[in-house]
Amino acid sequence: MSCVRRSILSACLVVWSFGAGCLAAVTCNPEVTMAIADPVVMLEAQPGQPPLANVSCSAAGDPNIEGEPAEELGAWETRLRWDWDADGGDPVFPDQSATPVTYYDPGEYEITVNMIVELRMIDVGGEWVEIGRATDSGTAWVFRIIDTLAEGQHLWWFNGADPGGWVTWIFLIASGTTTGDFIWTVTSGRACVQFGNGSHEYIGHDDNMVLVEAIGASAAEGDVTIMLRYVTDDIADDVGECELTVHMPKYQVEYRAPEHGHGPRYYGYETRLHYKLFDQLEGEVQQPAPNHVLPGNEEWTTEEVDVVQQQHWDRPGEYGYPADNIVPPTFVDSIVVSTDEPNYFVPLPLWPGDPLGNELVDYWGQAWNWGSLTPGEGAQVQNKTLYRFRDHGDVH
Repeated sequence: MSCVRRSILSACLVVWSFGAGCLAAVTCNPEVTMAIADPVVMLEAQPGQPPLANVSCSAAGDPNIEGEPAEELGAWETRLRWDWDADGGDPVFPDQSATPVTYYDPGEYEITVNMIVELRMIDVGGEWVEIGRATDSGTAWVFRIIDTLAEGQHLWWFNGADPGGWVTWIFLIASGTTTGDFIWTVTSGRACVQFGNGSHEYIGHDDNMVLVEAIGASAAEGDVTIMLRYVTDDIADDVGECELTVHMPKYQVEYRAPEHGHGPRYYGYETRLHYKLFDQLEGEVQQPAPNHVLPGNEEWTTEEVDVVQQQHWDRPGEYGYPADNIVPPTFVDSIVVSTDEPNYFVPLPLWPGDPLGNELVDYWGQAWNWGSLTPGEGAQVQNKTLYRFRDHGDVH
């Protein structure tokens, strides 16, 4: 709890006159102190409802009443009445010494409470008369931690590569105020993110934003947690945590049967393998925008192994290219051995047979990486062996 300042604003001397020259007096020197709950993170709303936060406020008061009217005035009584000014919020119990105040937006709010002391004469049916008032106030900070991810976007890591248009860093913003010290700490998932200063702790002086960059992939949804602590001259409290997930391309899966057909030249073949990309949490990789394709590259991981002796089949070079511009990203790996010259390839490649033949010519290691067009860079999603037969290709 954070106590706020106390003030004694009024003291009152009440004098009654009854009959001829009968005087009596009561003095009241009220005091009140108020406490406001620690800073809170704004709660997310239910669907269709506005966001809200509840700040608990409480007050304690002492009316300090001294003296009493003469007996001729009869019986009398006093009461305390509470009046809350929530600075745009809605007190739930405005006439009580403790109340939750509801706010619908983040911000810095001045909350004021008045303790009003009243007295009345019972026997004569007297009205309640204010004989003293004390006021206290304090500041409540209501925060909402938001990130700069657009709807449907994810935070990504590509093993150090940075493909354009894909989110590899974000800002976290403590919406509510820009003054004070904002202390951000990565409390879990330190292998996945760091702040812009290269550390897992960042202090913003009168700066409510922090840069978060991905440095690794999450093992589970929401396994990165970042704590915010807010400090001013009046208060030093933990505000709350936010959760993040860092996604990474991890698998590519054949989502339809391979296509085996004639090559682009008279002799030979083209085998087309159709892949779809998935992340490490088994979700389909979703493009951040229709025109933001994901670059990838094909990498040879071993030397070529010749199965047919005296063969002359050149191995193509490594290369990179983007995934198709659709959501989710898919791509085709084409294995082509084709020529118009009957003596160019030895042995001569054939059209695909039915059934396919089993005469293996050569093979080598093949890997696919995503996030860069440079072979060997990016997140590796597959490392298998590419086989070239006389009438078709295969990868397994």
